[in-house]
Amino acid sequence: MVRAVTGGERAKPTPLSRPLRVVWIAPRDPVPQADTFRIERVPSSVYDLVLWEVDFIREVLAPFDVAYSHVEHPSQLEPCHIVVCSRNHYRRKDISRGLRRARPTIVFHLSDEYGRDAAWIKFLKDYPLVLRQYNFDSYPYHRSIKPIPLGYMVGMIEGPSTTTEIMDALGDRERQYTWSFVGGVKKGKRRAVLKTFDEIRPHFIGALHPAEMAEVYRNSNFVLCPAGDFNILCFRNFEASVCGAIPVVGGTTRERYLEATEPLGDPPWIFHESWKEGLEEVRALLADERALRARRMKVLAWWAAELDRTRNRIGSMLGPLARR
Repeated sequence: MVRAVTGGERAKPTPLSRPLRVVWIAPRDPVPQADTFRIERVPSSVYDLVLWEVDFIREVLAPFDVAYSHVEHPSQLEPCHIVVCSRNHYRRKDISRGLRRARPTIVFHLSDEYGRDAAWIKFLKDYPLVLRQYNFDSYPYHRSIKPIPLGYMVGMIEGPSTTTEIMDALGDRERQYTWSFVGGVKKGKRRAVLKTFDEIRPHFIGALHPAEMAEVYRNSNFVLCPAGDFNILCFRNFEASVCGAIPVVGGTTRERYLEATEPLGDPPWIFHESWKEGLEEVRALLADERALRARRMKVLAWWAAELDRTRNRIGSMLGPLARR
């Protein structure tokens, strides 16, 4: 019998049976909420959703034989293989106690955008594999804690994002827009960025449901990606990559970005300290169709590689019995 060494102080190995139990901790069950939001395109705010990453996590775990369940509070956890939690809904003490009860092999730790979770590392390091968003130099390093991409907004896509057929189709398709920006246009930095690129047309600017956003990105050569409200990492960068659009990241250099996000890999995005310099690289690629398509394919290949790297870590930890 294959056994997985589960985490938590004085934890004992647990028999690894199929299907693997994956438990979401959230005030409401995020799976039906996500499905309704995507299928019906309900006009509710994305900020009403309890987890933005539901579809992304399900895609990551698609190769594995899993069964999802949900608890409303960490105290309701029972032994399972994988726990998915956001740092936004519960106290650190409650998550720690719940994980000790569940003794999972893998923990997904989401939503630490502001770098406030250094104290969480003290108990997260007890688990064989912790997959978490964002990376901060101020956090203590532990070999079992690995970064993952932010993923993409719930409701954006359904099904796989990286099959050969999908990547070829996205790389080859004709694109209606030279560039796009989906989101609120605030005064100040965002407005200045959009003004810099305004002369390159046609382009798209506006707020959309995530499913509609995906269609715009699939029809865009470039997506403008200003920094998030707090962190240099932004969902928009990854959402553009999933659609085969090239993220244009201004206000930072590639070297500074990699230093802040290491070891996520080196994405083939456009980086420039100045948005005007980014505009010039965009112009050069638009003038060379072969180079433009090659860059789009590199972006898609990078996304597929990041997804595979995460899956390989999960597979290595759980063993061949976990695969479908």
